[in-house]
Amino acid sequence: MAWSAAEATERLSEVKSISELRDLIFGIDITSEGDSTILFSGVSKDGEKLGGVATSLSIDDPNVRIIQNTELAKFLDLESNPDFEAKLFELLESDPLTHGSTAFKFLNGDIGPDGTRIPNGIWDEVSTRFASEAVGEVRILASMGRPDGVFALSLIHI
Repeated sequence: MAWSAAEATERLSEVKSISELRDLIFGIDITSEGDSTILFSGVSKDGEKLGGVATSLSIDDPNVRIIQNTELAKFLDLESNPDFEAKLFELLESDPLTHGSTAFKFLNGDIGPDGTRIPNGIWDEVSTRFASEAVGEVRILASMGRPDGVFALSLIHI
């Protein structure tokens, strides 16, 4: 049985290594109710985050699946889960909100020698899992302004 965000947060005190943290993360529920799926990435021409658009669409139609409505995304949300943010800081001795830090790269992927993002972050893996479990009609909200973004490197091939 997969854990809820709250159950996983309670287990953080037992985590002593990045390997254990990864195991915990991938034991959290990523399912979402609904009969269609929205995948999103980036910002609109007007600068609006497409995640906000997806959230609005899911509020208007509760049968739409989006990643933010999963327990796993709730756990990974640094703003609403300060215990997770603190555990990243403890294990990686860096701030996950600081671009380029070890903790930031753990979540968002490494940067190669040529400056492009490598799709090996937790969000790459989580997004790929969610997309591979898409149900029904799949709608995509994406700006391809970042050819090294999660959508371009981890989702477009699914």
